[in-house]
Amino acid sequence: RGASAVPFPRASVGLARSTMSSSTIVAYALGERSRCVAAVAGDGETVLAVGTQRLLGNNFVHFLAHDRDRNCLVNRGLYKHHPGEIWDLQPCPANAALVATLYNPSSGTGDHGGAVWRVPETTAGDSDSNQSLESIASFTGLAGAARCVRWQVGVGVGVDPQRDVSVSGTIATLDHNSLKIWELDASASTTMALAAESHLAESAAGFAIENPSSGAWDPHARANFAVVTGSGVAIFDTRAMQISSKITRVSHNSQTVLDCDYDQKKQHALSTCGDDGVLRSWDLRNPESAVAVHHGHEHSVFSVRINPVYELTASVSADGTARLWRDESGEGGGWANSRDAAKRSNQNRTDGNALVETYGSLGGGSVYGVCWSAQDPWAFATVRQDGEVALRQVPRAEKYRILL
Repeated sequence: RGASAVPFPRASVGLARSTMSSSTIVAYALGERSRCVAAVAGDGETVLAVGTQRLLGNNFVHFLAHDRDRNCLVNRGLYKHHPGEIWDLQPCPANAALVATLYNPSSGTGDHGGAVWRVPETTAGDSDSNQSLESIASFTGLAGAARCVRWQVGVGVGVDPQRDVSVSGTIATLDHNSLKIWELDASASTTMALAAESHLAESAAGFAIENPSSGAWDPHARANFAVVTGSGVAIFDTRAMQISSKITRVSHNSQTVLDCDYDQKKQHALSTCGDDGVLRSWDLRNPESAVAVHHGHEHSVFSVRINPVYELTASVSADGTARLWRDESGEGGGWANSRDAAKRSNQNRTDGNALVETYGSLGGGSVYGVCWSAQDPWAFATVRQDGEVALRQVPRAEKYRILL
């Protein structure tokens, strides 16, 4: 089933310009601070969802589309998001009219809030920004800072395989001390049920879990959810809400891990990034040491995303740049067996030729968010702290190297 679409209106237009990289980027200025960008599923043009972080007044979710004819980003919709600053958002992978967000508290409680919203239908040419997202269900009981919300693609483990994923879904949230799994039914009578919960400190069994920063569903082992916390990563089996495996120390100097992403093309493959400015690729069958280590960023790396089609990875950093890497940690479909994985781990490879391209300029402002287009595997988007959204292309030479 394809993703349900929303007819976004036409509004403001961004610009294309040249940068220090060999390719031209297409940029759009939100005019507000931001730190999260996510791809919207569907056919046709690339569409991005971006949340703002205004301290006072309403915040907004922007829906930006890539107009290929004019090579620019066009604002297809601008919707009020009434509560505080948006710290994370993710559209439903099966229905572009639904988006989940986490946000600062609007009261003095200190606990963040979260909700699933419905994007109102619009008519072509309607650029009115007074429309508001419709809250259809809330993530209740979030404790402290909540910085990660992730939809599971498709039907979750233990869920009726016949259910309509365009109006329902399994969602994971991470707050200060817990991993929560929610079941959403957004049909005629919307319900949001807390299906499972793990208090992280109680589940750790000697592995310190505190203030988790990010997480990801495993696309191959669908019950598994990776939790990024402190200096490591814990893989939870959400059926029992217990840790099934872990990376206890990502870096030798115990620097904080900030993000992770699974490889949709290879089983057991995970990438991490963090405060030490280094990207690492892991085979989770042998998590004692990374199979590849990529240096290049000069400050903390906030986010990493693996291309769903090609052996490429994108990262963004506090050094003001986005970087594109060639994944050479495994051959094609992945490592042949666990013995091969162990051999590669022992080598702990650092490949100087892995860096394909650097985008942006050092000191140009922290770049917080990154995502690959859901429609174009050669394009990825980034968002800078000042609200500049950029759609970047894989260099032509790298495309030829991959395809020829």
